[in-house]
Amino acid sequence: MPWYVKRLILPLLVVAMLGAMYFSTQVTDGRQVPETPGIAQLVPGPGDKVLLQNKVGVVVDPGWDASVVINGTAIPPSQIDEPLNPGEVLYQPSPGKVVEQLLPDENCATVEVWRQSDGPQGATSRTWCFRAS
Repeated sequence: MPWYVKRLILPLLVVAMLGAMYFSTQVTDGRQVPETPGIAQLVPGPGDKVLLQNKVGVVVDPGWDASVVINGTAIPPSQIDEPLNPGEVLYQPSPGKVVEQLLPDENCATVEVWRQSDGPQGATSRTWCFRAS
């Protein structure tokens, strides 16, 4: 291998690594929502394709709470699932509940999030859409 090729390989590898590191921090799976304070993850993510019985809601940061609206129907707090992990505010559609199943095709959800210390009157909302089949 010529000497000038050997001298170019290391700098090119370093530039490629730095580029890969930069772009990996720019790409998300659609679930991370850093621009909305208090929201760690939307479930399902914006644009996701899910089943008609998929859970819908949000994972909030510590010290935050939320409410959920699916296709214009407010979900009563009594129908929110018991959280498996801290910060989960998720709703599972099922027979007998206010939303028995998601709509075939496009669905939109809105969550209102607020600091627990401020209460719901200080809520910020976030709306996103996804598909179900």
